[in-house]
Amino acid sequence: MQLPSRFFNHQAPWMTDDPSPNHLPTAESELRPAVSPDDVLPPIEAPGAGFILQLFIVPAIIVFVIVMVWFMFSWLARGTDDPRLLIKKLSVSSEARYQAAHELASVLSSKRFAAFKQDREAAADLARTLAVQLKDGGDGDREVNLRIFICRALGEFQVDEGLLDLLQATDSRRHIDVRKAALEAIAIRAEYASQLDLPRQIGDEQLTSTMLALADDQEYQVRERTVIALSWLGGDLLLAKLEEMLEDPHPNVRYNAATSCSRLGNAASVDVLEEMLDPDSAGVKSEPDERLRPGKRANILINALRATLILADANADADLRELEKAIAALAEGDLDRQLRMDAANVLSRLKDRARSE
Repeated sequence: MQLPSRFFNHQAPWMTDDPSPNHLPTAESELRPAVSPDDVLPPIEAPGAGFILQLFIVPAIIVFVIVMVWFMFSWLARGTDDPRLLIKKLSVSSEARYQAAHELASVLSSKRFAAFKQDREAAADLARTLAVQLKDGGDGDREVNLRIFICRALGEFQVDEGLLDLLQATDSRRHIDVRKAALEAIAIRAEYASQLDLPRQIGDEQLTSTMLALADDQEYQVRERTVIALSWLGGDLLLAKLEEMLEDPHPNVRYNAATSCSRLGNAASVDVLEEMLDPDSAGVKSEPDERLRPGKRANILINALRATLILADANADADLRELEKAIAALAEGDLDRQLRMDAANVLSRLKDRARSE
């Protein structure tokens, strides 16, 4: 029997996207009842205590635990800020003493321990530790850094105990960084002694002879720190040496000598201050890294401007006309705007000074 032609032109129901009346439903689809969306979704209920606990309280507890663990490890790493305990740690040969030395230098630089800085016994204990390190300590980086931090901490004391050991640390046989740290500590102590009128227990002769030798040291980094200490230590011999160092071959030493002399009202500093006010001074050119020269130029100029004002206040008879010319050139130059404003302000104050005389 021949089949009707419509059977050959008809697509199977699963092959068409547009069902026609010829696409009959299957028996399964005829039997499946219609489903409402409300029957598919779960019923809406108010959140219970368990849900709120999981969503908010549990994460909050986890965050709290993490924060507390972080604080615990931070506290353990930080250790103590009790300077007496830190000094005791330094006397024990352990890894902890390196961190203790760093922390001690840090805490003593704050105003919180002003009273402790006058503790002679503590200063003597720290000085003994430095003496041991200078005698028996190694030459590795960690040992050198240990001595540096001890020197810095010892320099914060407002007593004379430990000054002799700091002088020993400036010996030319020591590491250059230890020598620099010791000289900075001596300068800080000398400033304290000058401001607080503290008596000096070490004989002036020993201190003076050591500082005079350091002023002629072959390392300019030693000389540039020595010159600062000289101005605070005072005494005819040291102040005469300070003025002599205005002619030091290295600009850093000359500039430190000039600012120190200005603070003392010594007008011999004028020529060096004029040199410092030159944007292309020898001090700027001495910086080997050209990328660092702008920063060094700004530092030199700012220090020169400040020193000029200090000299003007300390010595009313000083002839500052050449400095005024140099400062006027700065105010009208092509420097940074802030530097030009600083120069203009200093120039205005100098002119007010001249009018008031």
